[in-house]
Amino acid sequence: MLLNVLTNGGLDDASWLPRSRQVLEAAIQGRYRLALSAYLIPEVAGNGKIRGSHLPPIDRKHRVARTREWISNAGFMIVEIDGRIAAKAADIAITKQLRGGDALILASAMQAKVEVLYTWDSDLLKLNGVYDFEITEPPSPGDEGQLDLFSAAS
Repeated sequence: MLLNVLTNGGLDDASWLPRSRQVLEAAIQGRYRLALSAYLIPEVAGNGKIRGSHLPPIDRKHRVARTREWISNAGFMIVEIDGRIAAKAADIAITKQLRGGDALILASAMQAKVEVLYTWDSDLLKLNGVYDFEITEPPSPGDEGQLDLFSAAS
């Protein structure tokens, strides 16, 4: 969802961008707290469209710095990855047959005690109902009620 917004939709389904933006804007406005796995920070920095692979090195460096600063200043809860979360993610990856990054996102969501995990990832979406939180696509624009379901741990 975050990458969808930061790449302005990228190659994703065009209908995803307004829904992803709505979730991020509501979090920035303080309507709820957004928890991000620390795993997403290198994902963002390593994304060619975000860092501007087509740009000169100095411009790429500035673009990545601005993106990292935006993430830091937005007030999102960053869930640090320690040995315990990494071990939990490894267990999830094995038992649920997930890629490591997806398993880290799930383990981070558990650590943050989220009520809802918004994602476009089909491998994560198929696990809705398995954990103590909902795993769903971001709500449609104007579906304000669903946003209230997400409240990461304070």
